[in-house]
Amino acid sequence: MRYGLITLASVGWMAVAAPLPGHAQTLVAPGEVIVPIEAVRDIAYDYGIVRIESLEFNAITGRWEIEGTDAADDDIDMEVDGNTGAVLRIER
Repeated sequence: MRYGLITLASVGWMAVAAPLPGHAQTLVAPGEVIVPIEAVRDIAYDYGIVRIESLEFNAITGRWEIEGTDAADDDIDMEVDGNTGAVLRIER
């Protein structure tokens, strides 16, 4: 695992404890998560991932990193902003 990654088990309590903001953007300290893991999973599914292989929060970049596969078993890598839930990168 790369330096700076927090495993899902380590960050799970933070992700659940922080509510997803309505329409306003809330600024938080670097490495703090406000987009819950459940929302990130839903975003991944919305972008065609049917099987998530890895879902980790990178505290250095403030991004969720998702690796998975689509219905055709092709790889998909995504990065989702931990503050806004915006998809910042997707590779198929």
